Amino acid sequence: MQETLDSLWIALALGFIVASMILGVQFNSFVHPFTVLMAVPFGVTGALATLWFFGDRLNFMSMIGMVLLAGLVKKNSIILVDYTNQLRSEGKTRQHSLDAGDADHRALVLCAV
Repeated sequence: MQETLDSLWIALALGFIVASMILGVQFNSFVHPFTVLMAVPFGVTGALATLWFFGDRLNFMSMIGMVLLAGLVKKNSIILVDYTNQLRSEGKTRQHSLDAGDADHRALVLCAV
């Protein structure tokens, strides 16, 4: 059982490495993969806090759930970053009078809504 849990931690770490490489190619940036992967620790922290609150332990099933949660959080972050980049580029091309900071701010506000 301990060997299985150790291999799940390794799978989670390898997933982060592979995901950052794929996201770097997808976004053509070194910053956006870290932006996407920065949300994953918050999800894992929430899962661990929920386990603690309900008095459950970290076991095989909860580790599988954490791997799935990391994938869902990563997918949501990819969608938000891509949508924000899309709104940012549309704002810059549609209204040339806007400076870069104002277009970025509007893109983030629209993405949050």
